[in-house]
Amino acid sequence: MIRVLVKYKVRKDKINLIKKAIKDFIQGIKKTEANTLYYTSYQFENKQKFIHLMTFKDELSEEKHRKSQNTKKFVNVLYPNCEQEPIFYNLN
Repeated sequence: MIRVLVKYKVRKDKINLIKKAIKDFIQGIKKTEANTLYYTSYQFENKQKFIHLMTFKDELSEEKHRKSQNTKKFVNVLYPNCEQEPIFYNLN
């Protein structure tokens, strides 16, 4: 299994946009990525900061997730609206 944590900070005026994008992203993952075993997001008390936790069955599953249309759509919304771009941590 592969476990990853991602953290980032969004612009204050884009919090609601990002929360909607996260909701849509996770729903898409649940529908189309059977080998993404776990995916969740948390918002910190500082409402601009978020983390995502994910678990993949194997490296191929993680690669499919990274290359999916669902991920591309989310990244296209997220990155332009970040104060601090996502930092990825491998938890294995």
